[in-house]
Amino acid sequence: MVFNLTKRHLILSIVILTISTRLCAQDWNGLRFLGHQTGKTTFNSTEIKDVFKAKYTFWQNKLPVIICLPQSQSEEAKEICEKIYGKSVDEVKKFWLAQVFQGRSRSPQFFNTPEEMASFIAKTPGAIGVVRVNSNMQLSQAITLQVN
Repeated sequence: MVFNLTKRHLILSIVILTISTRLCAQDWNGLRFLGHQTGKTTFNSTEIKDVFKAKYTFWQNKLPVIICLPQSQSEEAKEICEKIYGKSVDEVKKFWLAQVFQGRSRSPQFFNTPEEMASFIAKTPGAIGVVRVNSNMQLSQAITLQVN
């Protein structure tokens, strides 16, 4: 009896873990990643998080990584901070202040609109940014990155 209960509990835990993993992966569907001369056009979710969390300061092609984020007052900021960093907008600000103050990374570029960000990225080698998919803007396919 105890063995059956433990076995059922284990199976239920595995099912819940599988469902929650799939839900987390689906979370990325609402975001579009943009980049210009990043050295690659396809990233997995771990790689993209590492880039946005300042794990890398240079791309493999030796260009500096230039992070582009929405301005904290923009309507996209809350969603993007939660999905990429798992933190609130204020916590992300503190994270970046610490990174810059400790000399680990350059400060991100912040933009009021997705159009401003896309324009900056299109002109800036090494820049990478993120916008919501439902942003009402035309994005150049040349700067859209694939994230799996």
